[in-house]
Amino acid sequence: APAASVSSANTTINTRIKAGQIVEHERFGMGEVLKIEGEDENTKATISFKNAGNKQLLLRFARLKVVE
Repeated sequence: APAASVSSANTTINTRIKAGQIVEHERFGMGEVLKIEGEDENTKATISFKNAGNKQLLLRFARLKVVE
């Protein structure tokens, strides 16, 4: 059987995320984006999560949902 192809939909980069936005992470919960750095697949967001403190996440792996 052919190998299952990985859907490119899962690798969509959250380029719409900007500093100052409130986002929700599946594990860390709600947080505020403090800054965005890097570009393309190396884009990182520093996010201050209410319950988990500050985290630096690669946007291509972080499943973030923009709340506001």
